Amino acid sequence: MAKKKKPKKSAATLNKEALLKYGMINSKFLSKLRAAFKAPNPGLWSSGFPVSDPVQRKNMIRDDLADCFRSMFQVLENDPPAAPLPGTPTSATALLADVISKTGWAEDDDGKVPVPPPWNAGDEGSFRQYEIACAMNILMRAYALFGDSGGRPTWPPEKP
Repeated sequence: MAKKKKPKKSAATLNKEALLKYGMINSKFLSKLRAAFKAPNPGLWSSGFPVSDPVQRKNMIRDDLADCFRSMFQVLENDPPAAPLPGTPTSATALLADVISKTGWAEDDDGKVPVPPPWNAGDEGSFRQYEIACAMNILMRAYALFGDSGGRPTWPPEKP
């Protein structure tokens, strides 16, 4: 007996599911970024980030996260778009640069953002800034799960 094909889900249904599962609207960029930073990632912040000096290591990771933020804005705001910062091997910036290159972000959706009407009134720039905020949330979650972040084991922190 032949298997029945499941009906293809609409973009609105997929985004509703993503919103419930991840707390954010999904896009090709966010989906690939989430996969790249899926915990555990033993290669992230390994070589070049000294284990013997935890203070220096945390400072380097802090700077790496700031470089990720700066890199996304440089790609988004420059006309023509700038290349993402390359980062160092095993850095979050290098992983982010790979995701940006593979997805073609911030030009990947041909002006069509995965936001349902009436909120998608052609303001692609606002959606890209939303993606940057979501990307930073993904990066902060990766840092919280990293192990030597010195903070709570969950991100975002739970209400007291």
